[in-house]
Amino acid sequence: MTQAFVLVTCEPNTQNDVSKKLRKITGISESKKVFGAYDCIAKTNDLPNTDIQNLVQEQIRTIDGIRSTLTLNKTEI
Repeated sequence: MTQAFVLVTCEPNTQNDVSKKLRKITGISESKKVFGAYDCIAKTNDLPNTDIQNLVQEQIRTIDGIRSTLTLNKTEI
């Protein structure tokens, strides 16, 4: 099981709506608006890697207003 952080770049003026929609997705434990190179960050629950991949491809990237994503898998050192 892995936890991931999904960094999201949004279309202009869509950050509020995108963040709200991210919070409603099963498998997302938290979503926040941020400033800088990315507009939102979403934290996933502990899931198998294949479930995280499906979550990003089939649910997150299909949200209107999302321009791009970058997924960072959390690993234990």
